[in-house]
Amino acid sequence: MERKVIISGANGFVGSHICEIALEKGFNVCAIVRNKSDLTYLKNLPIQLIEVSSISPIELGRAFRDYKDVNGEPDFFIHNAGLTKAKKADDFKRVNVNLTSYFLEAIKHTFPSLKKFVFMSSLAAHGPGDEKTMTEISESETDNPNTLYGKSKLEAEELVKNSGLPYIILRPTGVYGPRDKDYYLMLKTLLSGIDPQIGIKQQSISFIYVTDLAEALLTTLTHSVTNETFIISDGKSYTNKEYSSLAKNQLRVKAFILPIPQLLVLFIVRLVELFSSFSKKTPTLNYDKYLTMKAKNWKCSNMKIRTVTGWAPKINLDQGLKLSINWYKQNNWIK
Repeated sequence: MERKVIISGANGFVGSHICEIALEKGFNVCAIVRNKSDLTYLKNLPIQLIEVSSISPIELGRAFRDYKDVNGEPDFFIHNAGLTKAKKADDFKRVNVNLTSYFLEAIKHTFPSLKKFVFMSSLAAHGPGDEKTMTEISESETDNPNTLYGKSKLEAEELVKNSGLPYIILRPTGVYGPRDKDYYLMLKTLLSGIDPQIGIKQQSISFIYVTDLAEALLTTLTHSVTNETFIISDGKSYTNKEYSSLAKNQLRVKAFILPIPQLLVLFIVRLVELFSSFSKKTPTLNYDKYLTMKAKNWKCSNMKIRTVTGWAPKINLDQGLKLSINWYKQNNWIK
């Protein structure tokens, strides 16, 4: 029996990988995108497109009714669209919270028989772990997000939980892999011969390779489990130095370790934000990012999803870095 899934945010880094893995698993995939979106990563995929001029209740309702007239109701909906960085605090509310509300309302009215709604959240919705005990973050702990991004994701999660739809919430840790631009910038910095290390105490961080995240999502989609929240990681943690060491080894470069005091980073962040206020571009380095870098414990457990669904990651950080770097080279992002 054909399984139909609609995916928001499908044309981006994570979304395009979800589309590819879903197709491999035999899903009928439909991507909902804005008009004039960059469809580079979708153009060769055998998927349907729902194009909208804006994400509004009226526009979504119309688009979903048009889809239903042709295809019937979808089995699943993956809400992957979201904003990870913004110039204005209100932008997180507008995109991560309000748009989630619009999707939920349109789905409830148009697709009442939906089997499952999967919301792509973030570990940021929980916030960093205890820096005294350095224990792993788990789903049983109280949420205390330390960034505007994390707070917006947590607020959106509450909307999902109260929607009445059968749901799954995923909280991935740092996602990396082919097409990613954030960790790519770190690799570019190492290639320049500089290995910046922020603060005196090392940060404990965790990762998930993008295809492992997509596999985890699709596992929860087809599994009988509903109304649960899962942290997604490869199950390991690394210090900043361990990450850069693995990256330098895969890049085959030597980079000068440059210690940077935390206060200097904050000063640089404020300068970047000041200058970016005169530009339309959103800077990668901002105060939210600073708070994320400042927190020392981002270790997390993936035991719940492994126990409940049987999913397990396939790619460790060293393998993932190799695959990512090869893709960047093949696509001329790095030489």
